[in-house]
Amino acid sequence: MKARTALFVLIILGSADPNSAQFPNFPDSNALWLMDVYGQPGFIEQYGYHIRTINHDTLINGTLYNTLWAGAEAQGGAFSGGLREDAQHRVYYYHPNTNIEYLLYDFAPAVGDTMQVWIGDSQTSTYIPQLIHIVSIEQLQNTQGDQYKMIGIVNDTQFDQAGQEAAEFWIEGVGGTGGLLSTFGLYFYPMNVAFLSCMQHNDTIWPSGEVGMCSQVGTQERTEATIKVYPNPNEGEFTVQLSTGQSVVLAVHLLDALGHQVPVSVRHSSGRLNCSISGNAPGGVYTLLLFFTDGVVRRAKVVLRP
Repeated sequence: MKARTALFVLIILGSADPNSAQFPNFPDSNALWLMDVYGQPGFIEQYGYHIRTINHDTLINGTLYNTLWAGAEAQGGAFSGGLREDAQHRVYYYHPNTNIEYLLYDFAPAVGDTMQVWIGDSQTSTYIPQLIHIVSIEQLQNTQGDQYKMIGIVNDTQFDQAGQEAAEFWIEGVGGTGGLLSTFGLYFYPMNVAFLSCMQHNDTIWPSGEVGMCSQVGTQERTEATIKVYPNPNEGEFTVQLSTGQSVVLAVHLLDALGHQVPVSVRHSSGRLNCSISGNAPGGVYTLLLFFTDGVVRRAKVVLRP
């Protein structure tokens, strides 16, 4: 199966300009990305990529890259290309099969910018370009005190107007909420749909600590608020109860078993989200994604009665 992983370097916060990039740069060693990937209906697999702790650099065509490997470090894994970040906070991906470097992320854009980025898989030999529109940029801070940018994106297929809400996010120093190499801008699925489950660099986990591979070793793990959906099962109308002290919800997405987004209207009300599915959605199990201002993405299952 395929797999994915990336990089992380700390920036000293100090007295830096609060409007400049404060979140750690993309890692250069000892980093692990895990993605939940939606394959056949109702089935989720988890893929991973990593950058090794030692022997993590390589010279390719005269350029120094941090080598990317499939799976977790202890598992070895196949060579999956290289990553590098330039001085302008752009991250480039060297594809091992095409022998070409592609733009993967840009963490220093302006709202209204467009760029063509890589989306694909390290095991394929084709380049799938995607034109991405930057629709929002927020300077945020997580519960560990790290400042970072969360950049809202929409792909060209779905972009239609100024002020459009983000469909997906790039998180500075971490990657994209759609997975390490799969920057879809949502709505557009040329392959299986991936979502970043967790990203780990040394003892820092983003967006949250998870039991298993993405768990901290030597520092206290972040506490993470939970969400509750009721009634569940339901007939297209349900309430999401948020925990006390949880950050503000930026966006709500509801996905069917194939990863396609289902229209849902949301009304915010004192620690709750009142949700109503628009149109005729068939019965089945859906995935609710809540994007919070601190970069956390929470998931919950929603069961719709036939």
